[in-house]
Amino acid sequence: DEYALRLFPFLAGLTALVLIALVARRVLAPRAVPIAVGVVSLSDAMIYYTTADKQYAVDVLATVLVLLLAVVLSDRERDVRTTCIFAVVGAVAIWLSHSSVFVLAGVSAALAAGALVRRRWRAFAHVAVATAAWLTSFAAFALVSLGNVETVRRSLSDTPGALRGSGSSSLDVVLSGVRTSLGAFRYVTGIPHVGERGDYDAGQI
Repeated sequence: DEYALRLFPFLAGLTALVLIALVARRVLAPRAVPIAVGVVSLSDAMIYYTTADKQYAVDVLATVLVLLLAVVLSDRERDVRTTCIFAVVGAVAIWLSHSSVFVLAGVSAALAAGALVRRRWRAFAHVAVATAAWLTSFAAFALVSLGNVETVRRSLSDTPGALRGSGSSSLDVVLSGVRTSLGAFRYVTGIPHVGERGDYDAGQI
């Protein structure tokens, strides 16, 4: 059912709005919080993809959740519980949102750099452990994805003409996935579509 496929992105979009408000309350002045939530909730891309049977609303939810946990972790650098939650959420987000790996990389780098500059070695150790968790999950995801690609290719290789002229290799498939993830990340962050040509979809750069 098409409406069943739209339900999860719809719930993800609504949840993301709540989390955006929580993030805004932590990093913005009180007067700016309604503006931030309003900008996101009235975004054309946010409205469209929250009601569409695509994964981009889930990308938004994963991004905002990671950012919220990063802000909390920066305030509670020695809190083991918060570190564990960040590690688990990061590891799971990899499997739900391709673009989350870029958010996790940026957030982890910022937290680690901040801890090093302030010479807070325990805080750095917490970030390192959480980073190791989501990196391990990403490695497993990459291996599974490549394995699935090879399985499909072997299956199609027995069909005459199925792969003729495609010229696609595993590297091509991976690069295509990276371009799609970067395109989704642009929509999540609101980056202008610089260099977009023709009628490419949101996932194309």
